[in-house]
Amino acid sequence: MAIIILYASIMLVIALPGLRRMASVEGFVTGGRRSGSIMVAASLVATIVGASSTLGMAELARTFGGAAFWWLGLGAVGLVLMAWLTARPLWELKALSIADAVARLAGRGAGRLTGSIIVIAWTGIIAAQLVAIGSVLAAFSAADPAVVILIAGLSVTLYTVIGGQRGVIRTDLIQLLILGGGMTIVFVLLAGQGSSREGLVLQPLLHKGFDAERLFFMAFPLLGAYAAGPDMFSRINAARSAGVARRGLVLAAVAIVAFGALVTSLALMALDLPGDGVQRNPLLGAVMNILPEGIALLFVLALVSAMVSSADTCLLTAGSILGHDLAGSSDLVRVRVLVALAGAAATLLALFFRDIIGLMISSYAVYTAGIASPLVVALVARAKGKYPERHWFLAGMVAGGACGLASAIWAQPLLTVVGTASSAVLALLSLRGDDSGRASAG
Repeated sequence: MAIIILYASIMLVIALPGLRRMASVEGFVTGGRRSGSIMVAASLVATIVGASSTLGMAELARTFGGAAFWWLGLGAVGLVLMAWLTARPLWELKALSIADAVARLAGRGAGRLTGSIIVIAWTGIIAAQLVAIGSVLAAFSAADPAVVILIAGLSVTLYTVIGGQRGVIRTDLIQLLILGGGMTIVFVLLAGQGSSREGLVLQPLLHKGFDAERLFFMAFPLLGAYAAGPDMFSRINAARSAGVARRGLVLAAVAIVAFGALVTSLALMALDLPGDGVQRNPLLGAVMNILPEGIALLFVLALVSAMVSSADTCLLTAGSILGHDLAGSSDLVRVRVLVALAGAAATLLALFFRDIIGLMISSYAVYTAGIASPLVVALVARAKGKYPERHWFLAGMVAGGACGLASAIWAQPLLTVVGTASSAVLALLSLRGDDSGRASAG
């Protein structure tokens, strides 16, 4: 328990300068748009490599072997797509959030619907990170997972509310250093244990258990969440120029390919070591059974860093949308209060849900089908002087979101594909040669 308290205290100290430097909601959400490409890339990687990209990928490796790599491999493709298609038009909008961007493109109604979906879905993603923190620290120290979740939720909420975007980016950099260093050291040590597995290098990325069809259905929700996702937007929106944002995205894509190979290899090697129980996550099995206590502690801190650095960005995204876009507030104190309420809601949700990958896929399915797909169409069309008419665009969002929700409820990935295609087609049909339809929505 002392580990999480000490860790939280350090993050809070790093974020404290933001308490007196933030004078506006825009500064709180964008950090003043001062970040360079390295900081953008580092914060992107820290945000992306969270619970699903560590514990979740390790469980995928247990089932699908080296094909687990695609969870981050597809993310890298999505980042490249964002750099190519959507980063510049999104940055040039000077919006405060994805919901604000949609409102500027297609009217206030579309923006409010976008904001509502993101707040609900991203609260679930924050909860998934907190669940994972509880699992890791409970396995290492026999602490009560519920107590760990409460402490982690309180600390992430507190330093995010205080530091805003600038504080989150600063803490992300520290967390990324701990994450990368810890995982690399553990990889070297496990490789020296004489595992008979080849790691990722000689593992097939497609095979009978994970074929091209399964990859296709995994790709749809993931590519949308990366190519036009609210967390990715928050990072490029903190960049000092569109060119800096695009370079940061490409650097981050390269880095998460490396992280994907590293995490998958760690999981495969851990599965081959003696004493790994089928009820225990492969990465946690490696910590408990093989590593010396000091290295195990470093690995635990690396895993916690992965989850915390994802949770804080998601919280800032959901909370700021709740305050600025849904409540319509430009008062910084009120927005901070609503960020805190979003953190409290996610913490309570974390006490009841345990399926990390399932929760992420469900959230991404609704977002990609209902928001990302028509948003990409609108952004590409804007560069050609065309704008969406609000009624058709909203119809596409509703149709796509409904299909994504049905896909999540009934575990039918084909519905995500149908929803993504439907929303894109309706967005295309909504395009006009001027912005009169959009303006009438304001």
